[in-house]
Amino acid sequence: MEVTISDSGQLSMTIPLLIRGKRFALKSCTITDGPFLEGLFADPVSMKTFADGNVRTPAETQKRIADVWLPRFEHGQPHGPFIIWNEETEQPYPVGFIVAGTSEYPGFSELAYIISPAYWGQGIASSATQAIVTLWGQYVRQKGLEGDERCTVFLGQVLRGFVATASPSNPGSWRVLEKAGLEKMTTTLNGKALPTLEIEQTSLMGLRGDTLWQAYEEHVLSQLALARDRGACKEDMFVTSTPDGHKVSMQVSERFGRLKLCYRKLLE
Repeated sequence: MEVTISDSGQLSMTIPLLIRGKRFALKSCTITDGPFLEGLFADPVSMKTFADGNVRTPAETQKRIADVWLPRFEHGQPHGPFIIWNEETEQPYPVGFIVAGTSEYPGFSELAYIISPAYWGQGIASSATQAIVTLWGQYVRQKGLEGDERCTVFLGQVLRGFVATASPSNPGSWRVLEKAGLEKMTTTLNGKALPTLEIEQTSLMGLRGDTLWQAYEEHVLSQLALARDRGACKEDMFVTSTPDGHKVSMQVSERFGRLKLCYRKLLE
């Protein structure tokens, strides 16, 4: 990983990647990445399972870049977004975006990414996520432990680990997070046990692929509503079972207004 800090204190980071024999790189976002991000965030296919699922206007994306992301790097803080570049060609070009930002949990960074649909299924998301967890995460944690205040931006604490969420109807994203070492949460971060939502799944029998997982997500939401009408499962987060028998934790995200699986990883 290459880290550069200019005389003005601006941080620049590059993480080279080799993905299935091809050269890629994660590079900290700059103002010149605006047009690519505007297109990515305006694409309904790319945004379907990201955040609240809604596309962003170019103006909204520009504001996010100028007001939130770029100032982080300008102040020497590491938790801005990276652009994923394909460097196999004479003229490198961007294929995705990944960010390890702040989260609602002290000491934890929240991971999120978008890959351009033309590059799905090529291992790019998995490799980028693993690089952030193993290389970026350890660098930022070590700097924080050494007393670098620019690396204690996780609600005032040194980086302790990562959290992430994934749509229940997007098992491909589950695999990306799990390959990076994140685990499905079965307790809260402070160890508190989660309530269990028992759901009847006979209505899902016979369904396969995307149809199954989309129906499963809708089914969990309807069963959760019934449980809460009975006064049960009122916690923000709960544990339930997937159609293939795995125990998973979920929450109805107030920020995104949709159901999310919850993942975490502690750094050693």
